[in-house]
Amino acid sequence: MVVGAYPGGAQFDTLRGDPAEYEAAARRAAAVPVPKRARARE
Repeated sequence: MVVGAYPGGAQFDTLRGDPAEYEAAARRAAAVPVPKRARARE
């Protein structure tokens, strides 16, 4: 099972591991922005 959250109205993207999906999936994954770090609670 994989659980994820899709903030900001993002849509899910389900792939099933077909080798033909790899190149496009790798490009999409590389384009995902790094989230801002949350400040630590004091």
